[in-house]
Amino acid sequence: MSKQDQSQQGYTPRKKRKKKPNGRRLFLPILLMVGIVYSLGVFSSNYLSFIKPSFVHSVQSQEELLEESNAPVVEEIHYPVPETLILVETIEEPSSEIEQGKEEKLVHSQKEEKKVTEAKVLEVKLEPKKQEPVIEKVVDEEPVVEQVIMVSEKKSEVEDKPVQAAANRVAVHEVQPKETLFSITMQYYLSGSFQGKVADFNGISNPETEVKAGMKLELPDPAILAFHQVKQGETLFSITMQYYQQGKFQEHLASYNGIKNPATDVKVGMVLKIPNLSIVKVEPKETYSLKINKGTNTLTVFRNGVVIKSFPIATGKSSSLTPEGTFKIVNKVEKPWFNPENIPGGDPRNPLGSHWLGLNVPGTKGYTYGIHGTNNPASIGTYASKGCIRMYNSDILWIYQNVPMQTTVEIVSK
Repeated sequence: MSKQDQSQQGYTPRKKRKKKPNGRRLFLPILLMVGIVYSLGVFSSNYLSFIKPSFVHSVQSQEELLEESNAPVVEEIHYPVPETLILVETIEEPSSEIEQGKEEKLVHSQKEEKKVTEAKVLEVKLEPKKQEPVIEKVVDEEPVVEQVIMVSEKKSEVEDKPVQAAANRVAVHEVQPKETLFSITMQYYLSGSFQGKVADFNGISNPETEVKAGMKLELPDPAILAFHQVKQGETLFSITMQYYQQGKFQEHLASYNGIKNPATDVKVGMVLKIPNLSIVKVEPKETYSLKINKGTNTLTVFRNGVVIKSFPIATGKSSSLTPEGTFKIVNKVEKPWFNPENIPGGDPRNPLGSHWLGLNVPGTKGYTYGIHGTNNPASIGTYASKGCIRMYNSDILWIYQNVPMQTTVEIVSK
């Protein structure tokens, strides 16, 4: 093949030729895109650095506002391990383990790792000045809980125990067979109105079933401190010193027991009543005495030997029923109980009326014969009693209020 043919064979017309890509045309768009991306990056960086201080300042301001709020925000805490919250009220007890002044404690259950991760606000005290709430973290306080329970039980026991009334003097009496609380109070207080006081002092709620022979009763501030049986070698003076520590009360002790001559009248085996100092006192300037005339059924009151009053009375159905002689008033009872028929004091059926003044007729201890009221006023002025002296309730009230204990009473037949 000739050179001309070869040249013609490798020749391609201009229209049929494929155009080669021009690299210079792509360079400018790529460079422009790189510039745009770079500019955006620089702008974003500058913008974030500009707004970051404002954003941080806003967040800090919100946190400060929350901290300054008086009402603390308590978030519910979810622990991965179940915990038990025990609220313990502190008790003011002087102990090294329990501090005074704590009002509440938050006790967490025991864990292998004795570590507190969270705590709740126990109390916030609002005061004029700003004060941060105190958060107490207490771990492993089971012994304290046990001690608090023990103290509470002790306090309840003290509160349940009745408080015994104070007394200046306390006499001890051993109950004898057939004795009752009424007879014992009559013996020591000269009045049955002290039964409630003696029962309360000894913790007795039902005297009829609880007072038994052999038991010992404590008698607070009785009128009669003791019943002393005279022993060999004792004198009235030594007995006075034993109970009163002062010999000046010998005369009053003798007078109370009807002793005129201590040298001859005080004998071995006799029983002396030792009265309380409240009733052992110098006789008043005004002395009273009573005279009962069975013939006229009248009771006359003398003051310093002068007649001041006279009352109508009723005496025994027969002359022998009302004893004659000189006696003394040894006890007083308001609303006396009529034992033979078990009628309580104040009952309209009670024949003893409103008041009783017992006489120390020999062998009776002042419980058999006395001056008393009545529930049958029509009997006054007649011979109607079983031996006692009856009066109108208004008249016996005057005698009860004005005539003192140990007043002499003379009963005559004319």
